[in-house]
Amino acid sequence: MSRFTRSQIIPDWSLHEKLTLVLEIDAVDDEHGSTISSHQKWNIISNHLIALNICRNSTQCRGKWDSLLSEHRAIKDWESRSRYQTASTSRSNGGDSYWCLESDKRKDLKLPIEFDRELFGLIEGFINKEVIKTKDHKMVVSEIDSPSSSSLPPSSSSSASSLSGMQDLYSPPPPVSNSLLLTMLVTSSKKANGGRRRRIGRTKLWRCFERIAVNYRWMWNA
Repeated sequence: MSRFTRSQIIPDWSLHEKLTLVLEIDAVDDEHGSTISSHQKWNIISNHLIALNICRNSTQCRGKWDSLLSEHRAIKDWESRSRYQTASTSRSNGGDSYWCLESDKRKDLKLPIEFDRELFGLIEGFINKEVIKTKDHKMVVSEIDSPSSSSLPPSSSSSASSLSGMQDLYSPPPPVSNSLLLTMLVTSSKKANGGRRRRIGRTKLWRCFERIAVNYRWMWNA
């Protein structure tokens, strides 16, 4: 009887699959938010990936997302320490950006050996957007709970300062490749079962076109 290793049973995620996973998580979060349970959320994400010919179940999707978040956090923490060490006089234990380190150096520092920069930017943009949503929700709740919120209109200076703060907090991620977005638009219109056509969600469709437009806008400004 032949033995199968874990890697043979569950193949590694390709870069295309990881990028698509993050895009689907972002789209489902925008469409459903907190109106569905975590179990329903990951089932929807898994079904969307299967429709895009990426056969991953909900457990695999959630596990990979947790792994990506952990690696992203490790890289971001290193980048923060690196900038601090660069500004100081001592650079004995670092000072170099993660993206400039060799694989052996990353391994010695217990950092992810390989991590795509486009994927990092996509995750960073999603996290920043979630932080802004949380901040907006807290502001709304505080205004509702405040006894003077219904009688006094908010001052323009405070609104402007809060908007400026949110703009400083959010930094747009690098553009996702147009080929990936176009592939999602084409393949998502085909259903895996029986080759029947299925509707593309309006949210997903517009998000893909918006990202393509952003890509070309960046190319034009460059």
